Amino acid sequence: GSLGGFACTLVGQPFDTVKVHMQASDGQYRGAWHCVTSMFRQEGARGFFAGFTPNLMANISENAILFVCYAKVQETMKRFVQDPEKPLPPHMLALSGSISSQFSATPLSIFELIKCRLQVKYMVDTSSAVDIKPRSSAITVFKDLLREEGLQGLTRGLSSTLIREAIGNFFFFYGYEGSKRLVTRENEDASELGPLRLMTCGGFGGCA
Repeated sequence: GSLGGFACTLVGQPFDTVKVHMQASDGQYRGAWHCVTSMFRQEGARGFFAGFTPNLMANISENAILFVCYAKVQETMKRFVQDPEKPLPPHMLALSGSISSQFSATPLSIFELIKCRLQVKYMVDTSSAVDIKPRSSAITVFKDLLREEGLQGLTRGLSSTLIREAIGNFFFFYGYEGSKRLVTRENEDASELGPLRLMTCGGFGGCA
């Protein structure tokens, strides 16, 4: 899970930064390409990886906690199935993923908050409680948040994250586990699937 989180962050960080800029721009950009070119002129290639460290920590902590809890919740779910030896149906696996996401949502929310602050450091309103300097680091943002807003400041958006993760992971695991069964050949175990088929199933789950 941790290695998966690292790979996800490395590949997805530039796209995530562009998304956050567009969401916070208030109509400043005409489209995604305009956002990319504007960011490159203003911040250079390095700007696309703003907030990389907290985003990396968010993905590593989320995936590490999520998949450990996912296995444990599945074990608990099997107690409510008539034949515990049989694999859980996709909807039960999806529910397991949804429940597991609630354990990983808290650290994820905190790291995402810091990441977003760093990503929009050139666009932060001067009236914000946290004044982010162009050279701020993740630690600086964390300290400023804690000093200015206390522990409550670190929980901004937590309730939305809990809801998003519960719904999102339900459909992710439903799509992932369901597609694994579709691509598994007769007399083949799902644990024997190769990287390509697993990546395809993961991509399908992400789309869901």
